Amino acid sequence: MVNSKRQQRSKKVASSSKVPPTKGRTFTGCWACRFKKRRCDENRPICSLCAKHGDNCSYDIRLMWLEENIYKVRKHSLISSLQARKSKSKPLCQKISKSRFKQMTHFRQLSPPTSDCEDSVHEASKETTLPNDNTFTISVRRLKIYNNAVASVFGSMTNRDYTQKRIDKKLDELLNMVENDISVVNLNCSKHGPYSVFRANPAAVTSALTDQLPSPGHSMSSAEETTTAALSSPPEDSTSLIDIIQGKIFGILWFNCYGNMILNRQEYTTWFINKMRNSLTTEFIRFLGKIIDDPDINMASCLFKECIARWSCVDWQSIAITMLVIIHGYTCPNLTKLLRVWFLQQKLLRFSMYPLVNFIINNTQDLDVLYHCNGLLGNADLFEDPYQDELTSELHVLVTERLVNSWKDTILQQLCSCQDTTLSCSQLRYWQLQLKCNQQFYKDVYAMQD
Repeated sequence: MVNSKRQQRSKKVASSSKVPPTKGRTFTGCWACRFKKRRCDENRPICSLCAKHGDNCSYDIRLMWLEENIYKVRKHSLISSLQARKSKSKPLCQKISKSRFKQMTHFRQLSPPTSDCEDSVHEASKETTLPNDNTFTISVRRLKIYNNAVASVFGSMTNRDYTQKRIDKKLDELLNMVENDISVVNLNCSKHGPYSVFRANPAAVTSALTDQLPSPGHSMSSAEETTTAALSSPPEDSTSLIDIIQGKIFGILWFNCYGNMILNRQEYTTWFINKMRNSLTTEFIRFLGKIIDDPDINMASCLFKECIARWSCVDWQSIAITMLVIIHGYTCPNLTKLLRVWFLQQKLLRFSMYPLVNFIINNTQDLDVLYHCNGLLGNADLFEDPYQDELTSELHVLVTERLVNSWKDTILQQLCSCQDTTLSCSQLRYWQLQLKCNQQFYKDVYAMQD
């Protein structure tokens, strides 16, 4: 009996000395507690910590791409001086003041006010802090995307709703509209996708944002701005020309440039866009739009033949064939045969053919085509653009490397078939020497400049 009582006492002491288990970290508190990294008891409508510290308690849903952190606050003089120096070469329309940003976005705080009194307090505090030296900038393109998205998801300023149910329903509707919009075939419409569904907010359109903005992209942005400025006043018979260039051709190049080292270069892209703007006619631009609108692989060879028959200019043919190859690749045997015949007929390498040459080198194993490509690069006239000589040297290295690999494969096949490899080994040594010379030339002339 005594031992049993002692055991019960020891169990009670041990249980009382145990530390109560701590709760794990939660991710469902109000926004004020999340920002201050404190534990929220999630009381509604105001948690105890927000009530104690006088913070604005909000459980509203926020989309990450609508946050106010898309602008940069310049708090230090060093950052301000650097930004001021960089801004001298940029147009003034690319910057807006803090007060102007607030007026254009109708955005006062991260979450809606819980009462009219709270809204007036925030307005007064904003007005008192505006004249300080800390300013921030935002690009015009981001401002437009932000301004459009707020109205399309959360509703207008008077009927704005941040609740989870409203946002889930609205996003489902918009995404369904995007899917339906892509599936609809409308010959009169040149653009599909989210930008035709997430409509602009007409109340926020001002004279400062009336300039046409370039499509988002990689290194093509500066060239697109040049083209947009030059085409801002088009003739009446070429109204659809700008839509085709901006809505179709630029989009195709942007999504497919990463597999082509020529289209991925800003210098070549600038030249390419200027070439289209200055030399291509409205009829030919519409033909390019027809190539993009008709992705049927069976029509690729027909469009190829139509281009060769209608236009004799090698530059125009190169641009059209490049668009066909970008869209269809080497999945169409008839298109590949036509491309081979057309390329072998070329006696002079034009600068407009460079993206096509890059596609051919990366996708063909035909030695005749590679030899012809190497010969064209060796005899190219480097007068169309100052950057042409460097790209020519890079393509020369690429094609000789491709020839070296082709002869290595040939020798391996001959060894497996117990055939004589004397001639193949001679060819391999020759192209290895050519590759070494081309690489050394590029390294000495261009790599040292970088």
